[in-house]
Amino acid sequence: TVLITDIRGYTALTEELGATEVVALLNEYFSILVDAVLEQGGVIDKFMGDALLAWFGAPVPQSDHRERAVKTAIAVLERSAQWNAEREKKGLRAVATGVGLAAGEVVVGNIGSERRLEYTAIGDAVNLSSRLCGEAEAGEILATADVAAVDDRFECGGKIVVKGVKEPVAVHRIRIAVTTPG
Repeated sequence: TVLITDIRGYTALTEELGATEVVALLNEYFSILVDAVLEQGGVIDKFMGDALLAWFGAPVPQSDHRERAVKTAIAVLERSAQWNAEREKKGLRAVATGVGLAAGEVVVGNIGSERRLEYTAIGDAVNLSSRLCGEAEAGEILATADVAAVDDRFECGGKIVVKGVKEPVAVHRIRIAVTTPG
């Protein structure tokens, strides 16, 4: 199961803050996410600007990879909400996050060239997770039906057209109360 997170309104945030402040903010933010992923036995693939790519169930199989990913996604949003409340008490701007989850067969291994390799996951689940993350609102987890089936807090979100996918995708969502950036 692939998990991707992304900050909402990141470009505006970077315009508002200087580079040093953005780096400090991202380090705090990613600390929350990394802890949540590692607590559930996930693999952190990479940070992509303000996004995080992680997965569960590879390279060591986990029969409960979907459950682990969902628990992680919920923890990310709940802990981010707590962090945002602390930030706002200090007069700092809140940081909103969206999460996408998709499961499927992926290839995990080294990709690149003889001069530069990167350990990563490649496959439809990675692409779909990214697309769902892009559609998720602040404080929202969007997941495919097979992932959502592991937690009854998901609500059916209907079908959405996803770039690069022929048929509309049935999505399910969990919303976590968040502070929206102001």
